[in-house]
Amino acid sequence: MDLWHFVDEMRLALYQCGQIALGLQGQVRLEEKIPDSAYQQSVAVSVTDRLCQEIIFLRAWELAPEIEVYSEEMAACPKKVRALFEKNRHRCVLIVDPVDGTDDYLAGKETFAHMVGLLDQQEGTMVCGMIYFPFSQKLYWGIRGMGAFSARGFWGVPRPMRPQVPSKTVGEIKRLTSQDYEAFQSLGFKVVSQQSRSTAYELMRVARGELGALVMRQFHGHDTGIAGMIIRELGGVEIGIDGQPIVYEKGMPRLPLVVLTLCPDYGEELSRVLCAK
Repeated sequence: MDLWHFVDEMRLALYQCGQIALGLQGQVRLEEKIPDSAYQQSVAVSVTDRLCQEIIFLRAWELAPEIEVYSEEMAACPKKVRALFEKNRHRCVLIVDPVDGTDDYLAGKETFAHMVGLLDQQEGTMVCGMIYFPFSQKLYWGIRGMGAFSARGFWGVPRPMRPQVPSKTVGEIKRLTSQDYEAFQSLGFKVVSQQSRSTAYELMRVARGELGALVMRQFHGHDTGIAGMIIRELGGVEIGIDGQPIVYEKGMPRLPLVVLTLCPDYGEELSRVLCAK
């Protein structure tokens, strides 16, 4: 698969998702789906998630009808759309988080995003990832071996990302433990408050070098893998519970621990101490 062509063609679909999300913001109601684990009390969703999912799936089917698909809202996908992909057996899987930060979206905030990536099932790694923020019309993406880029909207000129050297900070995010905070202090990491409930937004702070690292416990693979791909293309790391690079599966199950940072030394320090606890 020509990854650059795939990314270029998917830009319009993400822009369309953004336009629909902005147009419906403040007009759609909160819906709650059943949590998939004890780590969640409730899960916010709306009709916007489902509409954006369909846009992305149908565009992907036009580009690569043989591809496999996975989405956070897969269970809500219409049967006719799901049927397009049900018999597919392909090396690559389209990974979709149609609205990341639904809580922020429903609260009228600007920090939600749409996320799309491609997973190489044989290697267990993401080979490209795209994150689009509709309010700013800012698109970020990474392609394995080609680098990480940003652009304004679906028409913008791609520009290589050149993040600043990150300070020794770690982002505050849900599910961190008291032992985690003790580890941060022992290593000299300053804890920085989160700005959004969107993991995409917080992880792009890492990718831009505004935040030294993010430690995420019991998050789904679709929450970390797409942004993690961009971070890796910028020379960073995405480390798991065993201190090794993360291996993803099609169903994007929850991961015990993921450390994401542009600075490999930060990743090594954090994973060594956190994995020992």
